Amino acid sequence: KTDATVAKDGHWIEANLSAFTVTLHDGTNAVWSTDQTSQGKPGNGTITGLYTVWRKTQEQCMPNPPSTQPLCGIHWVTYWERSGYAFHEAWWLDYNKGNVRSYISHGCINMFTADAKRVYDWSSIGTPVWVHR
Repeated sequence: KTDATVAKDGHWIEANLSAFTVTLHDGTNAVWSTDQTSQGKPGNGTITGLYTVWRKTQEQCMPNPPSTQPLCGIHWVTYWERSGYAFHEAWWLDYNKGNVRSYISHGCINMFTADAKRVYDWSSIGTPVWVHR
């Protein structure tokens, strides 16, 4: 399934957790990258491995433990692992609060709105995602 997707359009996504980068690739060419992300906090770390995009949604509410109230209005959600890991907009990211390039999520890779939309638009169901340190 992954090989067929790569052969079809050449798109794949790389998330380097050590560098806080998300890079979009077309074959062997990196076509876009950002290092303005956040990721899983200790105890809720972002997992590593090779995955594929399996679901995309333009907007949704997401769990926000320990609160019982979900966070809503989260846009450009690109799920790359079935238990809930995703690239998505994090409207709460703020340079002034020091939470960019930090460990604040429940495991997802948080991004600024325009960056999350770029990942969303670039990917399709089955696009390979490589998450590593």
